[in-house]
Amino acid sequence: FKLLTAVLLFIASTLVGMTMISGEHITILGVLPLVMFIFTGLRLSFRQSNLICWTIFMMTLVAGLYLQNTQTELPMDFFRFVFLFALINVLGMFCAYTLERHRRKDFLQTHLLELEAQQLEALGEQLMLLSTTDSLTELANRRYFQERFDEEWRRATRDGTPVSILLLDVDEFKAFNDNYGHQAGDRCLASLGRVLKTMARRSGELAARYGGEEFILLFPRVSHEEALKLGETLCKSVRDLSIPHGYSRAAKVVTASVGVATCIPSPQMAPRELISLADKCLYKAKDAGRDKCVAEDKAA
Repeated sequence: FKLLTAVLLFIASTLVGMTMISGEHITILGVLPLVMFIFTGLRLSFRQSNLICWTIFMMTLVAGLYLQNTQTELPMDFFRFVFLFALINVLGMFCAYTLERHRRKDFLQTHLLELEAQQLEALGEQLMLLSTTDSLTELANRRYFQERFDEEWRRATRDGTPVSILLLDVDEFKAFNDNYGHQAGDRCLASLGRVLKTMARRSGELAARYGGEEFILLFPRVSHEEALKLGETLCKSVRDLSIPHGYSRAAKVVTASVGVATCIPSPQMAPRELISLADKCLYKAKDAGRDKCVAEDKAA
């Protein structure tokens, strides 16, 4: 801005000086297009354009008064020009103010639109989160689990890699709810949700609430032996929460039974077959006295 101001003032002062020296004051009207260009063409701020143009005006006026002292008398053309110059400056101020106001308005509207777009994006993400997450446990819900399970099943079918499912059910949860209250039951499920979330951390792994007190975990590229160890670790982690449960036949704390199923998917198999196998293993764990992990490898 400083360099531009210096250039414009140099041009204007040169025109004014040449006009004064030649005595042809009418030629100073050439400054007026320069003034209007400064006000409207350079897209300067209202303050900047006023500073430049009124500086040129004062420079012209001072030059005229100086010549009046050195010469006999200034012609009327000079005073008409001064009046016209002042009028052009006033009109230029109005134009510059109007342009700056529109620029500010456009700038504000642009940022409001950007803010609205960001809010819509955040709202979309929130809605997506609500549609895929169980609000109590903050795990994935059943619908989202099914989508991810189908994706991993197709990938494993293509790559020939194993897929493991862990199906967990809280032992004697109805008795827990009936005797400790539903709020205590919700706190219990939320605690289990935090435990399950720590177990499904790698890419493709997922923990979800499958319904009521039942949870399901997806472990792609995990063998039968690894899945069995995960199931046993899961049973121990639930016991280690040490949530009192005086009405359970399995223990004095909240426990869980886990069914584990592993297979290498093939085009002839359906994903629900693996879940059905894990469900059968879960019932075997229940029948064996609860607080146990039972596993089966369909590929074996």
